[in-house]
Amino acid sequence: MQHASTPAPATVSALARREIGMLLAGLLSCALLLRLWPRTAGMPWWLWLPAAALLLLAVLGLSQILLMLWARAISRRCADPTPAVTWPGFHDAALREARACLSVFTFEQAFRWRDYPDSLPGGAHDSTQPPLVLIHGYVCNRGIWRRWMRELTHRRWPYASVNLEPVFGPIDRYIPLVDDAVARAASLGSAKPWLVCHSMGGLVARVWAAATPDAEQRIAGIVTLGTPHRGTWLSRLAHTPNGQQMRQHSPWLQALQQRETEQSERLSQIPRLSVHAQTDQIVFPPATATFPSGSNWLVAGVGHVAMARDLKLLARILTWIGTRGGAKTAECR
Repeated sequence: MQHASTPAPATVSALARREIGMLLAGLLSCALLLRLWPRTAGMPWWLWLPAAALLLLAVLGLSQILLMLWARAISRRCADPTPAVTWPGFHDAALREARACLSVFTFEQAFRWRDYPDSLPGGAHDSTQPPLVLIHGYVCNRGIWRRWMRELTHRRWPYASVNLEPVFGPIDRYIPLVDDAVARAASLGSAKPWLVCHSMGGLVARVWAAATPDAEQRIAGIVTLGTPHRGTWLSRLAHTPNGQQMRQHSPWLQALQQRETEQSERLSQIPRLSVHAQTDQIVFPPATATFPSGSNWLVAGVGHVAMARDLKLLARILTWIGTRGGAKTAECR
């Protein structure tokens, strides 16, 4: 099934505008809280904005650490088979995730999501390398890949990306965006592209493959990072269409699994790699991010957002892709 071509999704981002508005609202809220705190009554006026910014950053970072503790407790209660991380490992992962979330949600997605444009036909990239199609997840845009895009640019590795919008639309609505990105990636060289997906992006890739009869001929494989293949406990708190679709045992997930079963002979030809983390505070219990077929990697020391920024993980994935498709590989910078 061919889908209508859409404009290159990297030209606009409603999510960036939304995040800028939320940051401004957060700053004003923190400034108001400080103003109401008796101990700040004598604070000079020029300190209000820096103090409010520091308070906002502290709240955002602490929220991710608390969420990681909550996910750990729920995963234990659910008797998840994934080995639990040690407390020193948890401490390191929590601090790293807090830094990653602060960078992504206050800076990279709002202001720097256009820093590294997608590769273009005839550009400076190495056209012998298999292109990557970078598909982000829930409440994100292509800015979450900024660190990986910088590394891929240094390596001269071609890539295309998407901004999945509407931000809170049904997952099936993103199929044309992926179809367009796959076509753009295929024009970058002679090799078939790989879909590299974070979080909900992996479900977008799965539904695209199920809806595209020649998907196994158009792509080389699918790599997912922290994707709720079996849903996530946290989505029971979601009220958006795509958030509800990611609930464990949701009707949408069951229907997707049924479609994949009916097309198993065709879809089994697509190599798959699923990466999941012990300390994922968004997709948990951790085993929900595994896929029943293909390879499954358990990575330690990273949270949900940090996975999409980990350069060592990127190098490992590129090496794995090289073993599947003959791509040239290089050490991580």
